Amino acid sequence: MGSVSPNNCCVKSSIIIAACGVAGAAWAGRAAFRAWTARGGSLSLNKVDNKGFEPEMTSAEAYKILGIGSGADKKEIQDSHRKLMRLNHPDLGGSPFVASKVNEAK
Repeated sequence: MGSVSPNNCCVKSSIIIAACGVAGAAWAGRAAFRAWTARGGSLSLNKVDNKGFEPEMTSAEAYKILGIGSGADKKEIQDSHRKLMRLNHPDLGGSPFVASKVNEAK
C-alpha cells in the first residue's frame, strides 16, 4: 500500500498532462475570443443591427423588421406580420415593444 509502482506514477503524470492540455486549450480559446470581439465580432445569432430605431419608421426599416425584401407584395407583408406576431404577442409572453414595432412596420 505504501509502495509506489511505476504504473501509479504514469497514471498520475498522464492526468496532469491532460489537465495542462485542457487548461492550455481554454486559455487559447479565451484569447482568440477576446481578439475576435475586439475586432467587432459578435455572438448575435440574428442579423439585426443594434443602431436603434428612427424617430419615424421608414419603409426600409419596416421591411427590415418584417424580414422581407423591399419588393414584397401585400400577401408577403401580411404573412410575415402574422408569423412575427405569433412569436412576439404580449398576451403570449412576448415583448409589448417588439409587438408595437411589428405592428408599426405592417
